[in-house]
Amino acid sequence: METVNATLRIDEQLKGQAVQASKIPFALRCDVPNTITLKAIKEVEDMKINPSKHQSYSDVDSMMENLLK
Repeated sequence: METVNATLRIDEQLKGQAVQASKIPFALRCDVPNTITLKAIKEVEDMKINPSKHQSYSDVDSMMENLLK
């Protein structure tokens, strides 16, 4: 398995606990995306597969104009 570096911002007290215990004093977890996020992910996947079914823009100004209607 490939390893990567990660940076965490933690307060000094938590850092002290981590140093003493030689590990981070909390569990890491990966939350399951909520329904709205899953719907957005599926929409993007469909956009990649079927780009002609979705609106596209040649510039940001026209996209913003359409979004703000």
